[in-house]
Amino acid sequence: MPRKPADNPAKAPGAKEKPSWQAIRISQIPSSVQRDEFAEMLQDLNEGGEGNVLSWSFCPDATTCYEDLYSVATVELRQTPQWLSKKTGRGLWETKYGTFVADMDFLGLTPLSSPPRNDTAVE
Repeated sequence: MPRKPADNPAKAPGAKEKPSWQAIRISQIPSSVQRDEFAEMLQDLNEGGEGNVLSWSFCPDATTCYEDLYSVATVELRQTPQWLSKKTGRGLWETKYGTFVADMDFLGLTPLSSPPRNDTAVE
């Protein structure tokens, strides 16, 4: 038997609303793009108004064979960019540094920090 709207827990009074932000992962960023250049590129994501970018991380790709070639970033936004499909959760971000892959339904490891190689010791 289908639920009546009043019986739907998502619509019930006191039910949690969806967060007013969206986390996306941006990958395949060439290692030639530096952290400060990426920060500059994030200004393009302020299409929803100044302050659309809430927080972000940027570091070498966690996959060992790609760490010297690519970086990966996570970005927390108030509004999802137009170029990111709400249906598939994926999109391509066109920038002056190239085209990057973005997704918001990511699974798996997405690093928030990466230690420099010379600081890593194995005993």
